[in-house]
Amino acid sequence: HSLARAGQWTRALQLFGQVKESEISLDAHAYGTTLSACRRGQWRPALVLLFQMLDSRLHWDCTVCSAAIGACGLAQQWSMALRLLGLALAKLSPNVALCSTALSACER
Repeated sequence: HSLARAGQWTRALQLFGQVKESEISLDAHAYGTTLSACRRGQWRPALVLLFQMLDSRLHWDCTVCSAAIGACGLAQQWSMALRLLGLALAKLSPNVALCSTALSACER
């Protein structure tokens, strides 16, 4: 969490990769925390993490999706943000925070 709060996405991804290479089983919390560190505009790593999480059939929620949408928004990738919102609408029960993040992503 501290790397995510500090916006140290590079370090968070490095640690995530080291743990993944050690064949330790990563849970949804590990993916979500690392994805949150990418929220400040690192949309490609955020999407990779989200789709790895989905491929692994791990539980994902509005918070994780919101982080990915926020990363897309900061990188002015509003089209991708809307695709992720569509995915969330189909698979989750979106909350106000998720919808607000999607709206913010589109106004940039």
